[in-house]
Amino acid sequence: MDSRRSTNHATPASELNTDLRSYAFLDAKCEAALQELAQLAARTTGMPFAAITLGEPTRLWFKAACGFDAQLVSAGIELCRTVVGQRAPLHVADATRWPEFATSAGVQTYPHLRAFAGIPLQNGHVHPIGSLFVGDTQAGSLTDDQQDVLRILARQVVTQLELARRMNEVHRAEQTCVLAESRLRHQHRLLQLQQQIAVAANEATSAVTALQTGLELVCAHTGWPVGHCYVIDYQRRSELVTLGAWHLRDPERFANFRRVTEALRYAAGCGISGEVLRTGAALCVENLGTEEQFRRADIAREAGLRYGHFIPLKYGGATVGILEFFSEFPAAAHEDLGAVLNYVGLQFGQVIGRDRTNHVMRESERRLRDLFESSPDAIFVEDGNGNVLDVNPAACALHETTRDWLIGKNVLDLVPPAHREAVRKDFARLARLELDYVEGESLTQTGRIVPVEIRANRVEYAGQPALLLHVRSVSDRKQLQQQFLQAQRTEAIGQLAGGVAHDFNNILTVITGYSELLLMRAELPAGVRHRLREIEQAGFRGANLTRQLLAFSRKQVLQPHVLDLNTVVADIEKMLRRLIGENIELVTYLQAGLGHIKADPSQLEQVLMNLAVNARDAMPDGGSLVIGTADVELTAAAAWRIGNLPAGRYVVLSVTDTGCGMPPAIIGRIFEPFFTTKPAGKGTGLGLATCYGIVKQSGGHIIVESTPGQGTKFRIYLPRVTEAATPIVVHALPEDAELRGTETILLVEDETTVRLLAAETLRGYGYTVLEAGNGEEALVLAQTTPRQPFDLLLTDVVMPQVSGPELAKLFQKTYPGARVLFTSGYTNDNTVIQNILQQGVGFLEKPYTGTALARKIREVLGSSGNNRSDNHGQDPDRR
Repeated sequence: MDSRRSTNHATPASELNTDLRSYAFLDAKCEAALQELAQLAARTTGMPFAAITLGEPTRLWFKAACGFDAQLVSAGIELCRTVVGQRAPLHVADATRWPEFATSAGVQTYPHLRAFAGIPLQNGHVHPIGSLFVGDTQAGSLTDDQQDVLRILARQVVTQLELARRMNEVHRAEQTCVLAESRLRHQHRLLQLQQQIAVAANEATSAVTALQTGLELVCAHTGWPVGHCYVIDYQRRSELVTLGAWHLRDPERFANFRRVTEALRYAAGCGISGEVLRTGAALCVENLGTEEQFRRADIAREAGLRYGHFIPLKYGGATVGILEFFSEFPAAAHEDLGAVLNYVGLQFGQVIGRDRTNHVMRESERRLRDLFESSPDAIFVEDGNGNVLDVNPAACALHETTRDWLIGKNVLDLVPPAHREAVRKDFARLARLELDYVEGESLTQTGRIVPVEIRANRVEYAGQPALLLHVRSVSDRKQLQQQFLQAQRTEAIGQLAGGVAHDFNNILTVITGYSELLLMRAELPAGVRHRLREIEQAGFRGANLTRQLLAFSRKQVLQPHVLDLNTVVADIEKMLRRLIGENIELVTYLQAGLGHIKADPSQLEQVLMNLAVNARDAMPDGGSLVIGTADVELTAAAAWRIGNLPAGRYVVLSVTDTGCGMPPAIIGRIFEPFFTTKPAGKGTGLGLATCYGIVKQSGGHIIVESTPGQGTKFRIYLPRVTEAATPIVVHALPEDAELRGTETILLVEDETTVRLLAAETLRGYGYTVLEAGNGEEALVLAQTTPRQPFDLLLTDVVMPQVSGPELAKLFQKTYPGARVLFTSGYTNDNTVIQNILQQGVGFLEKPYTGTALARKIREVLGSSGNNRSDNHGQDPDRR
């Protein structure tokens, strides 16, 4: 016997367990023959311990043992497992000399085995099924004869095991024959029933017919007198309703039971049938009369029905109906009942599911056709060569033609000729799904070109592969992109224009102010006076230009009121008639009961005048100018298309002329400042830019539609408000003789030239003026000057370190009775000036003349301080 350990090969657990189980006594008591062989092994080898084990290294059965008690069995398990894991015999003369055994439990602890040997049990398979094991507490070797005897005994053990296997197989075969003979008749009947059910399920023209036949077949097989079917309601998917299929052995006897049953509906979990619907598991009730969940217990008891079987009808794993069978006697005698009912449930569940699937498919096809027909996108079904197989109405509308004209056309027939080669390549890539999106142009039957985007998917059409194309016009999107780019350009120019306005207004204030002071001198020669007048007029023109730039850049100071737009149009109508001339007819269409808006009336008048001038210039030979107003309510989609406006209610002001019109290239630039189609010297190009800025600053939007030779239409959308219109109060201006005063004024202006001009002007009108170059200097003056010398604080709004509004708060703490007058030519934060105006504090816009300054001061000092001027600092004599 080789004392070296063999290579350990893992034994598949499933294969070994199957082999061992075939002996049929792994868990039984030890066989007498195996016990005798274990004792013989102990006597032959002279070792006190011997055992026969079956199993794998992870689990062993001791089927015979000699010299082992319970403690010895536990201690020797590890050594026996080692033997089972070998494919060759194992002989250890002294375990303490083997490192791999010296620390094992059987060697280290009781019984302190030192010598042992084991023979793997081989039954013809590759893997051992157990071992013959002998051991001793004393070291020692077995002789060759003893080792040969162990091998012989191991083969005897295998022989006994094989004999036991054969006997077990014979016993099982005998039992199988008896059972097969007893069940053969039942299986034959079941097969016949299953064939009949299959035929009924496959050949029936409807679910009701199939289930009626099935109920008759099952009841004939089982002898049950009543059979019925519930199905899931198509409309209310969580409820069971009667299908109308019944088997009644005695219709008169069970008439009341049928009437009550057909009147009931069951939700999931409600009653016995509802519980079967919820769980999807069959249920048998042995006494219907005492079952609390059975809602028909009383009527069933009256009919003599005691036993009930409730079978789910299954389709795709879901319960689609319930079969109910009722009888007077238990059905335990029917051995094949479970198989019959499960088969019925599956077969007729398929019938109901198929019927429902067909219904759903018909509905789905109808919905798909409805979606296809009503889709706002143009849909084309085309074959692999690009030939049109089908289209929807939107496709016909896109190409301005009929369905019959499109069917059969090739994709190349529907695009401009110049693009056909590119489309040929793109379509090939779409067909291969290398692309799923392209942009291009479609050619309508009338010759119009429409920009489109195309998305593609593969589909099956009439049993053949096809390509589904979703084609969407992107004309609106392209237009919005152009509008967005235009808005970006406009915004950039507006930022530039607003950025220079502050300094420019200060310069113009000095020019117009000193011009006016010089013109007051009587001794000036006529030639000098004429030149000064020209300088003054140039300053006024520059001031007007600055106001237009600020209007365009939406940085001008607005004084909004709640207005009736009809009133604004009516007030300026006479002026517009004079402006446009007699050869142009002016027509107004003003909606009665028009909603109110909130805007600056003078600015709206400016918009109307600018649009009227443009219309006049577009109609040199005469025409008509139509001004209209209307209330509209815009949906989110409509508001977005117009100009990305919020959805809601708007008041629309429209100005339409019958002039020469404009091409698209011109329309895209008309709101740009300094862009004009007029000859040099005939216009600044700021008229429409000013309109754009005023409308946008008022929270609205302006759009234009024009066709060369057919005229132009401007539409202005202004948000509608719910407040009542407020009357505009115009205050009487003081006469020139009343402009003088004797009050003390603290003048604060960081621009030196403007400050010197203002101080000289006011002193000329008799005022006492103290000057400060900034807010900090002003506060020092206020604190160091004797109490109550100041009647008025005249301060710029925008100043470094301390702003005008901050200075006014601090100043009025020291001089609470003093009035305040703010001036400004431009501020990045227009809300500052709007807050000033809302508080009723005096405000004068730059550039201003000396006369305008004196009048504004007189207005502030001569009133309660709540009145505001509406001329924005402009000399009314020079308007």
